[in-house]
Formats: sequence, structure tokens, C-alpha cells
Amino acid sequence: MSSIAKWVFNRASEARTLLRRLPPWLLHVSIILTVLVLSGWWLCCVPKLQVAGLEQVAGPKGLATPSEVLQRENEARQTLATILGGMAVLLGVYLTWRRVGAAEEQVKLAREEQITERFTRAIDQLGSEKLEIRLGGIYALERIARDPERDHWTIVEVLSAYIRARAVPDLVQQDSHARISPDIQAALTVLGRRNRESEDARGLVLDLSGSCLARADLRSARLERADLTKCILDGANLEQAHMDEARLIGASLLAANLKQAQMDGVRLAGASLLDADLSKASMRTPFLDNAKLAGAFLSGADLRGSIAREGLDISSKARLRGARMDGVRFHSADLSEADLQGASLCSARLCDCVFAGATLEDADLSLADLCGSKFGCALLRGANLSGAKLGDASLHNASLDGAKLEGVDLSQVKGLTLKQLSLAASYEKEMLPDYLRAQGDAPTPE
Repeated sequence: MSSIAKWVFNRASEARTLLRRLPPWLLHVSIILTVLVLSGWWLCCVPKLQVAGLEQVAGPKGLATPSEVLQRENEARQTLATILGGMAVLLGVYLTWRRVGAAEEQVKLAREEQITERFTRAIDQLGSEKLEIRLGGIYALERIARDPERDHWTIVEVLSAYIRARAVPDLVQQDSHARISPDIQAALTVLGRRNRESEDARGLVLDLSGSCLARADLRSARLERADLTKCILDGANLEQAHMDEARLIGASLLAANLKQAQMDGVRLAGASLLDADLSKASMRTPFLDNAKLAGAFLSGADLRGSIAREGLDISSKARLRGARMDGVRFHSADLSEADLQGASLCSARLCDCVFAGATLEDADLSLADLCGSKFGCALLRGANLSGAKLGDASLHNASLDGAKLEGVDLSQVKGLTLKQLSLAASYEKEMLPDYLRAQGDAPTPE
């Protein structure tokens, strides 16, 4: 039995080998002829077999006549022809579907090969010594990134690596007035207007850390969650830029334009924003440890929930007029000579902060924790300190004209005088410090 099976297997292998050697057209012709022969046999013989013996079968009118047999045979033949025609139509539809699928696959493969070729050519262009060729490569990569989503992040990484390699801080040290090169600006523009939907879903982060992007134009750029650690962005235009949860740790943004920028949750620990324009910027819950905001313009900025556990410097006449800073947590921050006129600091925690010479006119400091803070020569005219905690705060030469001090415990404050109290709008007599009680009755607030 095994020898028979072996013989059958060998003959089948030889037949397969022979079929592979035949030309494709001969194989197709053989298949078509076989199908035609089988169809002809089916149409000729099967109807005869179906009506065989009909002549010997007696019906209601007696034995079937030859004409009736022939009629039945033709009816059976028509039925079989209809079935075969339907099968042929289905086969034609299937073959057409296969051809269309094969054509689409060929188109897809040709397109991928074309994209790969374009990608390779664009990468080669980035290494050219000619500026115009490098620019062409950058914009070619942008176009490729728009088509297949699978290449999007690869191109983002290529362009960000290109920026990190060419935008080095040494350029600023050589020439403090040097503008960013056109190819770097082009790459930043492409990255700034990219589609970020797939990045958020996959948790991908744009990495431009350590780059020198001084005086770059990044208006309305999409930099959410971007890693800009130790970047040099001096004089950069980041107006209306989207920088929520971006990492700007140790970054330099001297005199940068950040008007109306979205910076919620941004990390600015150790960053320098001296003389930066942050007017009407949204900076909810940023981390500002050791950040430098001296001279910064923050009028109308939203700093609610800001956190600085140490070293925050907003001194030297930083302008925070009308800034929204409710619930901020600044510990030991330097706000000397800062302009906080009309700012909202309700429920803020400002322990041990320095407000020497600061302008807090009409500011809302209600329910704020100001224990240990120094207000030497600060202007608190019309400020609302109702319910604030002053603890052992220092009020030497602070102007309290029209200040509201309802519910404020002044028993531990330092440097308070009866003259200052006489100008306050309201206060609680029973909560005055002992050294004032020893001087006699305190004046009644108007």
C-alpha cells in the first residue's frame, strides 16, 4: 500500500512540475477548453440521463411519446444552460474583482515606492550645502507627512533632529544679534502647523530640547507637551502659541513675545522670562520654581493655581496689572516693585514673599495667606484684604489708604502705625497689636 501511495505522490509531483513548465497562455487555453468540453458534455448527456426511461413510464394519457421525451429533454437542457450561465456570470464577477484588487495592490505598491523615493530624495536634500535645496527638502517632507499617517511621526522626528543638530547655542554666543537661519525657521514653521491628533493618541512628544531658537517666529505654533528644556528663545515671537503642559525647564525667554499664549500647566522651573511680554496669557497651574519674571509684562494674564515653592523672582517692576492669580502658591517669591494694580489674588498662598515697593492698589487679597511677607513701602491703596492671614507680616511704611481689613488679625504684624490705620477703610480694633494698644485708643475708621 505504501508503494502505491509513493507512486501516486511521485506522479502528482511530476504533473505539478510539468504544469509549472508550461507557458501561462497554454495553461489558460487548456483550462478554457476543459471547461468548454465539460459544459458541452453536461448539456448533451445529462438531460438524456434525466429523461431516460421516460418512454416506459405511463402517465395519465398513456405512454410518453418521443416528442414529449424530446420536449422534456430540451427543458432540462435549458435549465442546465441557465445554471451554467449563472455560474459563468459569477465566475466573471469573481475574476473581475480579483483583477481590480490586483490593480489596486499594484497602485498601492507603486505609490509606496514613489513616497519612499520622495522621502529618500528629501532626506538627501537636507544635507545639501545650498540653502534653497534644503528648503525644498523640508517642504517636501511636510507634503509627505500629510499623505500617509504612518510616516507623520518619522518626519517630525527627522525635522526636530535637524533643528537640534543645526540650531546650536554657540551661534548666539558668536553673534547676539544673529537671526535664525531660514531653513531652521522653515522646519519650525512646518512643525508648528502639523496635525497633532495622532500624537496625542499615542503620547508622542516633540523634542526640541537644547536648541537655539532666538528670534524665531512661532506664532500660533502647536507646541503642546513639547520638550523645550534649556532652549534659547530670547526675542522669539510666541504670540498665541499653544504650549499647554510644555517643558520649559531652564529655558531662556528674555524679551520673548508670549501675548495670549496658551501655557496651562507649563513647567517653567528655572526658566528666565526677564522683560517677556505675557499679557493676557493663560498660565493656569504652571510650575515656577526658581523662575525669573523680573520686568515681565503680565497684564491680564491668567495665573490661577500657579505653583512656586522656592526662588520665584517677579521683581524689578514686573507688570501684572489685572492679572488673575487666584489660588496661586508662591513661597518666598520676590515681588518687590512689581505692579499688581487690580490683580486678583483671592485665596492665594503668599507666605514669606517680598512685596517691598510693590503696587497692590485695588488688588483683591481677600482670604490670602500672607504670613511672614514683607510689604515695606508697598502701595495697598484700596486693596481688599478681608479675611486675609497676615501673621507676622511686616507693614513698614506700607500705604493702607482705603484698604479693607475686615476680619484680619493684626495682632502679630510688624511696623504698623496708628497713622496707617487712620487711613484704612476698615479694621477690627480688638485684633490690633499690643504695641499700638499701649499708645492709646486707635482711631476709628471712617
